[in-house]
Amino acid sequence: MLLAAELRSEFDLPGMKFEVAELFRDKFKMKRAVRAAGAADVPEFAALNTERDLYALDWSSSRKVIKSRHGVAAKDLYIVDGLAEAQSVVRGIELAGGAYEIEEFITGQIYHCDSVVVDGEIRFASVGRYLADPASYSPGGMFGTVLVLEGELQRRIKEVSASVLKALKIQDGTTHLELFHTPDDRLVFCEVAARPPGGIIPPVIEHQYGFNILETQIRIDAGLDAELETSQMSEGACGFIAFYPGGPDRGIPESCFADLGVVEHESHAGAGDGHGGVRYSTDFQDSYVVRAADEATLASHIASIESMRLAE
Repeated sequence: MLLAAELRSEFDLPGMKFEVAELFRDKFKMKRAVRAAGAADVPEFAALNTERDLYALDWSSSRKVIKSRHGVAAKDLYIVDGLAEAQSVVRGIELAGGAYEIEEFITGQIYHCDSVVVDGEIRFASVGRYLADPASYSPGGMFGTVLVLEGELQRRIKEVSASVLKALKIQDGTTHLELFHTPDDRLVFCEVAARPPGGIIPPVIEHQYGFNILETQIRIDAGLDAELETSQMSEGACGFIAFYPGGPDRGIPESCFADLGVVEHESHAGAGDGHGGVRYSTDFQDSYVVRAADEATLASHIASIESMRLAE
């Protein structure tokens, strides 16, 4: 992404330029820009270039998160309970070159907002609620999301996303933003990427809204119309549930799909690291896109799939 943006800037080619792309890839510069613009509530954070930088944050409260400034899919991420543990982590990773940052650990439900921007205007935005923390991936675990179709919280999340995208000055493309909804009702920015959402979110959006957000990004990159005029929300609710390798391998029989609202199923024979581990947050062994008449029925279907899939 950064190389392509650098070439666009160097030769004045159409598309995202380097100074914008860097804000969407470097999590430290991203948060600094969002905070400077007053676009969102941002956790306390600092660049982590040497072990001394650990002292930039207050260790008398909350856990901290050490993460790669350019990482994806929750790779190269460490949650630490105190300064001694943080020191142990940084002594085992390469800090040179501005590779890492450290930030305050935020307790709360994680949501995502996925948008399409054309000529600086948000043409589409959807909100989803993760069923698990993306950083909590582990052998035998599960992950998923359900779309949030209405309500005050959905409106607030879209407003935060719009404010962040304005601050980062994106003109054209798709974005995937994550934030926390805290127990005291704050919305706290986590990060945003200038790309479509990953994993199984794109087919969920397609079943709910009638267009393929991956194709939309390709059309924008090719200078074609995004073709969002025909997109419209379908009735009912949609989400997905996925399972990591390392747990009970009990697939859901296809004969149950209709009753459980399963509209897509994928299996991935190459999931895992080959040694019983999970490599990243979307390293799924199998996944199920689910549709239902309403959010309560969707939750019931997803719970049934989880129970059947993980039954010993």
